[in-house]
Amino acid sequence: MLPGVRGRGVGATLVHRWFDTLRELGVPGCHLETLGENHNAIAFFESMGFHPPRRTNVRARPAVTRGDHHTVQLMVQSFGTPPVRGG
Repeated sequence: MLPGVRGRGVGATLVHRWFDTLRELGVPGCHLETLGENHNAIAFFESMGFHPPRRTNVRARPAVTRGDHHTVQLMVQSFGTPPVRGG
């Protein structure tokens, strides 16, 4: 988010609307990647219910941003069992 709108709940509102749409479509969850060094983003996404994957074979991979090396942090969110459609 742009600095001028941070802290106003805009990001949380967008994420909750995105989650609502995914749930309506029966999507069981989602994932995202952010820079491992971006602690503010990680804290925000954790507050939205995301967490690092539980699989032990997922490894951080390097990312290059403007010539700097960073790690990529994968985060996942599960919505539980999707509703049964039809029937």
